[in-house]
Amino acid sequence: MTYSPGNFDREHGYLQWGGALPGGEEWSCGLRFASTEGFDIPGGGVADWDYEALLDFFVPLVSDFHHDALMGISSRANLEFLKFNRIDLSGHYSAPVTHQRIVGPLGGGLSSGHPANQVALVVTLTTAVTRGPAHAGRFYLPMPCFTPAADGLISDVTAVNAATRVKTFIEAVSDWPGVDIASDGGVCIMSRKAGAPATRRVTGAKVGRVLDTQRRRRRSLRENYYSVVVDQGTF
Repeated sequence: MTYSPGNFDREHGYLQWGGALPGGEEWSCGLRFASTEGFDIPGGGVADWDYEALLDFFVPLVSDFHHDALMGISSRANLEFLKFNRIDLSGHYSAPVTHQRIVGPLGGGLSSGHPANQVALVVTLTTAVTRGPAHAGRFYLPMPCFTPAADGLISDVTAVNAATRVKTFIEAVSDWPGVDIASDGGVCIMSRKAGAPATRRVTGAKVGRVLDTQRRRRRSLRENYYSVVVDQGTF
């Protein structure tokens, strides 16, 4: 069936971070936090969330992850902002304000082998099911400075190290303040497919050996052509 968006099956928290790429381009990544039992956190109401404390918690974890050499992010990919907000069933902010922290700019952890803006390292998040709505998700880390070998792939060690670091990151951010991680909070994959919304707890992460492309990160950079005359004589 053709995908048609509807409502989420519950309210949830959304963590987004990103910043600038060379030439005025931008990048961002995001994770959703919910409970597979329902989003019943202490207090329950939007006003009861201590957003400043939550941002204090998330900023160093995201900053360390962005700057970790194991993730290979270019020093030219700046981390500049981090947001954490509650999302309603329709996919909009539950409150009329954005809870955001300006950080950096903090470049990634590698300063050589910079790729083009649109090159990305994909992190795939898996769940306990292998198909259907919310069975898996992904986010695209910007400008990985990993050089593929002659076979076109990054090394096994590089992929394993990155996946292991992602595991540490997901487990750390899942244990966010004010929730019992056993029943609330936690990074989840969420689908808002009309008629079949779903929420599933993340149980695994994968990093592949083929670098990917995120074309939206190369849409503002202006081309600058140099023209030459080709002389083939006359007919």
